[in-house]
Amino acid sequence: LSCDRTYCRVGDTVRFYYNLKNVADTITSVTITAAELQKIDGSATTALSLLDGGTGADAVANDRIYSGSYTIVGTASDGVKSITATATDTSGQSFASSVQITVDETRPLISSVSINQGATYGTSSTLNISWTASDATSGIAYYYYGFTDGSGTTQGFITTGTQAQLSTVQQGAVSVYVWARDTAGNIGGSGSDAITMDTAAPSITINSPAEGMVLKGLRDVSFTVTDATSGAGAGTPSVSIDGGAYTTASVKGTVTAWSPGMGTFSLDSSQLSQGSHIVRIQAQDIAGNTGYSESRVYIVDNTAPAPPVLSE
Repeated sequence: LSCDRTYCRVGDTVRFYYNLKNVADTITSVTITAAELQKIDGSATTALSLLDGGTGADAVANDRIYSGSYTIVGTASDGVKSITATATDTSGQSFASSVQITVDETRPLISSVSINQGATYGTSSTLNISWTASDATSGIAYYYYGFTDGSGTTQGFITTGTQAQLSTVQQGAVSVYVWARDTAGNIGGSGSDAITMDTAAPSITINSPAEGMVLKGLRDVSFTVTDATSGAGAGTPSVSIDGGAYTTASVKGTVTAWSPGMGTFSLDSSQLSQGSHIVRIQAQDIAGNTGYSESRVYIVDNTAPAPPVLSE
């Protein structure tokens, strides 16, 4: 006895084949009893007859391979089942043969989903997704994933592994869903994870002094930092003068005030040569994106005017 399925569940049609070519006597009946069928279908009440007439499940008439189809309509407990068919010949002699088939009515389970290893913010359009899952009986055949919850369906991207990538240009809250189908065909519910997407740099504006202003001695440079998604405030902003390294404090000046969103840089113009100098400010948003202000040009003049020349 053989069948065309390794795993079965409600809704499946199982075809059984009993090869009796090695039995010389005339076969009068081949039957799988209702009690045997109840192992895979708890609602079975009638026996299944396997036939050799070349119709229905039987492909070739009189080839001594008896066939029959059974559609499962009721549930049974999960596990390996041994189904026995009994053939009887004209002399009343019986021949029994069995085949194993596994019932799997349990959906696979997604235990966890992680985006970017559990990060709060995503600063790249590419998301790295990983997950864990289990299926005790037939094993997981495919995983489906996407930005839309497709629980119970085969809609979505498909893979056989437990890692994948997705890309998005969306900013703000983004959710990713993963669900699975086992080898028996059961499709489970989804697991999910969420992340806040922020791929844009913060905006930095120097408020004062205005472009081209003449500076003497100590002068405060005020600025604001804004970010629409994660907000400003990841660390203290830093300042570059004339293309030098960005720093929060040097002999040329120090960031003296910083309350996320607003700051002051105290510029010591006495440490600069006379003439034009360029100030630029760097800051990060909470997600870690780095932004830069415009380059602001100031004129340093710390030289006192020459005394007037008196004439008689």
